[in-house]
Amino acid sequence: MKKVRWVHEPIELFRRTAEKFATEIERLAPGEFEVEILTLSEFATQYNEGVAVSRNDFITLIREGKLEMCQVYTSKLAELNSDLRVLDMPYLFSSYVEAGNALAGQVGIDLLKGLFDGEDAVVRGLGYTFAGGYNMIPATKEIDTTDDLLGVSIRCDDNEIAKKTFEAIGATPVALEVEQIKQAVTDGTVAAADANYTQFFANEGDDVMKTLNDTRHSMNVAAIVCGKAFWKSLDKSSGLRGKIADAAILTAEAEQEWSVDEMFDLEIKCTNEGITVNRMTTDERTAFMQATAGLYDTISLPAGVADRIRAYGTDAEE
Repeated sequence: MKKVRWVHEPIELFRRTAEKFATEIERLAPGEFEVEILTLSEFATQYNEGVAVSRNDFITLIREGKLEMCQVYTSKLAELNSDLRVLDMPYLFSSYVEAGNALAGQVGIDLLKGLFDGEDAVVRGLGYTFAGGYNMIPATKEIDTTDDLLGVSIRCDDNEIAKKTFEAIGATPVALEVEQIKQAVTDGTVAAADANYTQFFANEGDDVMKTLNDTRHSMNVAAIVCGKAFWKSLDKSSGLRGKIADAAILTAEAEQEWSVDEMFDLEIKCTNEGITVNRMTTDERTAFMQATAGLYDTISLPAGVADRIRAYGTDAEE
């Protein structure tokens, strides 16, 4: 029996994903794998000599052979394959259906394959998850127009695309971990954040921000990955590689559905807790889109990939 250590973030959705994989691989390959699901703190205690780890350490842990599988945001995986940066671009996906189709299609497959190419490859990508879905802008005030964002300090991930997206609309991006949202708003470092519903509630953003501005300007995309060494340890003739891949795909599909469902559930929670869900009008969302459209020309992206992804919205590709 092969042991699979899977670390998840302290977010319920990530735990459910790990548990779904454990269920699917046991169904497909009974008795072949022992999936050990660990929180960050549990992993640190049991396998990292008590040294704390974060989601930013997952790739390093896989490289060191301390971790077999996990979910990693594609913005982080882009450090291994820069083509994946395209998935962070603003207004790339017009709907969850389009996103799911594109990521499951050949363009999505090609992006994941790029992770496993070359001698220096670290992980194999197995399937995409939405990791909570579209990003919004929870804030201390309602944002009705792009002008309302001028000079507003917004917490965002520490990557070029996120920062330039907010700079393009005149906001002031502040690179912080999503777990730092509550403290950053409390101490006045930021007045808003780039986060989805799941992250907003999981990190207690609702304690300090009572408006969730529904901009849907980008999507959180992650991937289920396994370490290259772990993958190579599975004998090709055993069929276990295929079963790991099949279990991951089934898990990814389930997580995408959960992300969408959770968005609606948490929107209801907003209503029940007195949090205003403020939707930009179509015209203002178009203005946001137009203000950031130039990034597609100024940021280095793989040729034609954004167009291929968007083609799924017009059924131009399978």
